[in-house]
Amino acid sequence: MSGPTGPAGATYAAAGVDIEDEQALGAFIEGWNARNELDLGDLEVPQAIEPDELLQLKITLKAISKPPVWRRVQVRADSTFAMLHQIIQAAFGWTDTHLHRFEYEGERIGVPDPEWDDDCADAAETTLDQVLLGPKDRLRYTYDFGDNWEHTLTI
Repeated sequence: MSGPTGPAGATYAAAGVDIEDEQALGAFIEGWNARNELDLGDLEVPQAIEPDELLQLKITLKAISKPPVWRRVQVRADSTFAMLHQIIQAAFGWTDTHLHRFEYEGERIGVPDPEWDDDCADAAETTLDQVLLGPKDRLRYTYDFGDNWEHTLTI
């Protein structure tokens, strides 16, 4: 059984596709493309966190300890992750003598080092409002890569 041929010599009848199906599919694709070509430039999407907003973060040390070890801090949303690192150091009474890194949804934020094969955003240039979306958002903070002091930060 032979019928019309399409790209690469495919026979529609052999594939179970007839001309009416092809026309219906073409109309569907045209409609789909028309919807996807809409100009959404005028669509206003509110920013989840405003730069001058004050964020309250709960920082919990992810270790097996009873009672849990945590701190609550307030920081402006336009603060850099480098500033947040210093705030965490002060809140826990540490001396900033080890490497650190933040992680949010697989993205790393820290101190870039050309000697390490560690692609991360620069903590000195990346602000909280550029990364975090809103209440209940979480990120991970690791301090001292040898001992791996992991923390969960929750807005």
